Amino acid sequence: MAEIDVRFFLICLLTDILSAFFVNVFFGLFATPTVPLLGTAVGRNIISPENLIMDLFWINVGSGFFIVIFITFFLKFDLENGKAKPPAWNRKDIPILKHLPRNMILRGIVFSIICLLIFFPIGVLALFLLQIESLPRWNFIIMKALYGVIVSVPTAFTVRVCALGDNTDFKKKK
Repeated sequence: MAEIDVRFFLICLLTDILSAFFVNVFFGLFATPTVPLLGTAVGRNIISPENLIMDLFWINVGSGFFIVIFITFFLKFDLENGKAKPPAWNRKDIPILKHLPRNMILRGIVFSIICLLIFFPIGVLALFLLQIESLPRWNFIIMKALYGVIVSVPTAFTVRVCALGDNTDFKKKK
């Protein structure tokens, strides 16, 4: 696994951080003036989160699923256009990654479950340890953006390595 394009991964890391931050800020703008820890937010509209716990849940599910879809799609595009170099190794050479499904939709579902199992309990525990009962809109937006980055960056890196390992057939075409 020594043949990884570090410059490509650094650019992708910066893109992942900014994308996760701004997507979560955008959806946070639809929040009600105060978002409770549990229960239903007063004046809630259809896009606004019901409560902090459910918002953490949806960040994990969304990050896990949509990161797989977007990264796999755009990585194939980058490989076809020569922006990324195909690796000399295959995904099946890495013990942890060889068990992931090759199908993009199934892999998205698996990553959603993985994100839920790893990050969701940590987020909920942090909310309870910090004794947060509710957050005003702008504090909620900041929390949502930072949590989205924390979940998205390691997930995106793992998905990118896995998708690169799936696409070793591009070097045969070039």
